[in-house]
Amino acid sequence: MGVPVSGSFDMFGTGSNTTIQGAINQSDGADGSNDAANGLTQFSQLISASQVNMFHPASNIISGNPTAITNLSQVNNALQYRRYPTVEISLCFDSTSSSNACNCSGSNSASYYAFGNAGNLVTTLFNATVLTNQDGSLANSGFYSAGTGSGGAFRFWNKTAESFGSQSGISVQTGTLGASGSGECTSVVTILYT
Repeated sequence: MGVPVSGSFDMFGTGSNTTIQGAINQSDGADGSNDAANGLTQFSQLISASQVNMFHPASNIISGNPTAITNLSQVNNALQYRRYPTVEISLCFDSTSSSNACNCSGSNSASYYAFGNAGNLVTTLFNATVLTNQDGSLANSGFYSAGTGSGGAFRFWNKTAESFGSQSGISVQTGTLGASGSGECTSVVTILYT
């Protein structure tokens, strides 16, 4: 999950990944270990243990615009850790067809932010628990693919249910959308929103 988008959160504590310290450990920290933040007692130490690419732009608003943190020296407020850790990934999208998402033409490709552990593109997509746009809003419902053809895979994201694989409000027209709402790009699933 990571540091919550709203409400209060704690800076320290490793028993949960909803604290800044726990989220840094979840993301493997700057040193690549899952205990990078253990034993740290100062905010400046937490900043040093963080990974710059795990901050969500929507948690760093400058002049009213979400702005990516490109250097840890830009971190000076605990609120910048909201949504940490998140990973920017480039995915292809189609609202109704896994095949169209997997046959990415470039016109339906964009950057999204996935909450979950990072890995290669397909692994990051499958580890994601939430998918957002740069401004922090939830991504639209539909199929998101990483890679193409036999090396690619897709997942169905339901914005209304705020989860992957949820089938409430959709009717499967072609193929089989399993409980996880995912599959290889060689499979074809088409849906109709109800």
